[in-house]
Amino acid sequence: MLRFDDQIIAAQKDEGKIESLIRKYEPFILSSAAHVTGRHVTKSDDEWSIALLAFYESVQSFKPDKGRFTAYAKMSIRSKLIDYFRA
Repeated sequence: MLRFDDQIIAAQKDEGKIESLIRKYEPFILSSAAHVTGRHVTKSDDEWSIALLAFYESVQSFKPDKGRFTAYAKMSIRSKLIDYFRA
């Protein structure tokens, strides 16, 4: 079994692995979005799409020497959603 950071690095090189990672971490993405919005978020909400894009971009740009992935992804989701609400 690959360590979590190693899974992220592998997913950066393989689109299929990113899709698998997204499916595996859907609850994390939804929870992160709900935390920012202050309400329950479902996969039919715009906030889901924005959080999903932020998670995807986080996977693509993650560097393990900069810290934990989950903290980075949460920050990215929060930032994207705040930008969305401001627009």
